[in-house]
Amino acid sequence: MHKDKRTPEEIEMLVVHALTTTGKSASTAGKEIGVSRQVIEKIREGISHVKVRPDLRRWRSCLQCEHFPDGLCTFGFPDPEEDGVWVAATHCNTFSKKTTTTRRARYVI
Repeated sequence: MHKDKRTPEEIEMLVVHALTTTGKSASTAGKEIGVSRQVIEKIREGISHVKVRPDLRRWRSCLQCEHFPDGLCTFGFPDPEEDGVWVAATHCNTFSKKTTTTRRARYVI
């Protein structure tokens, strides 16, 4: 397992930056502090550094999960009615972000 070589203060700064730069893309926010867009995305979605600054809201929601059709979790855990869709998704270990596929039409002439 990869260990983060940053100090706790640097990690907190990274988390705060990732979660407070909502008007910027993950790529732009990452370049500003020297990390990849994937690092920013994982923090924003509540996948990494979840326990650092839990007061800042992550962007992960049950509404973004493929296991949450029609407003109900197919696994029955956690309970978004009780916990809220933002808190529930942060603590859920079955979260899987919905993917959208696009197909490009190919025309043969």
